[in-house]
Amino acid sequence: MSKRVLAYLVAAVVWASASGWAADKRKKKKNEELPNQVLQLPRDLPSAVVAETARLVFHVAPLSSHGLLSQQVRDGLKALTRMAGSGTIVRLRAFVAGTGDMRRVQTIVSETFADHHQSLPALSVVQVGRLPAEGVQVSLEAVSVGKKEVNPHGVALVAG
Repeated sequence: MSKRVLAYLVAAVVWASASGWAADKRKKKKNEELPNQVLQLPRDLPSAVVAETARLVFHVAPLSSHGLLSQQVRDGLKALTRMAGSGTIVRLRAFVAGTGDMRRVQTIVSETFADHHQSLPALSVVQVGRLPAEGVQVSLEAVSVGKKEVNPHGVALVAG
C-alpha cells in the first residue's frame, strides 16, 4: 500500500470515530434529564396587622383601565406605595369587578411586597359587579402608618 492510500484510510478511521463519538455525546445529552425547577409559593398574607390608630393614613389608588387585572393591580400598588411615602402599608382592600380572578390579587400583592422587602399587609378582596369606568377591573384602597401623628384622638368609623 502506498503512503497516500494509508493516509486516506487513517483519515477515514479518525473521521468515523470522531463522528461516532459526537453522536454518542448527543445521545447522552438527550438521555440526561434536566433538573426540575421549583417555583416558590407566594407568602401568605396576614389576616390582621397591629398598628397605632393615631398615625393611620387612608389612601385610594387612581383607577386605571390599562392592561389586564394583573397590570392594573401592579399600577395601583405602585401608586399607593408612592402615596404612603415613607409610611408602611398595613392594610389593603381590593374591589375586583366581574369575573376577575380574585386569587391572583393576593399573589401579586404578596410578590410585590416580598420583592421590595416590605412587611406584608392584611388584604381583603371583594368581588363587585362593576366599577365606575370602562375597562377598570380593580380598585384599591390602603391604610398606612405614617411617621407623624395624624389622628391625635384616634379614629372613629361611623356607618353610613
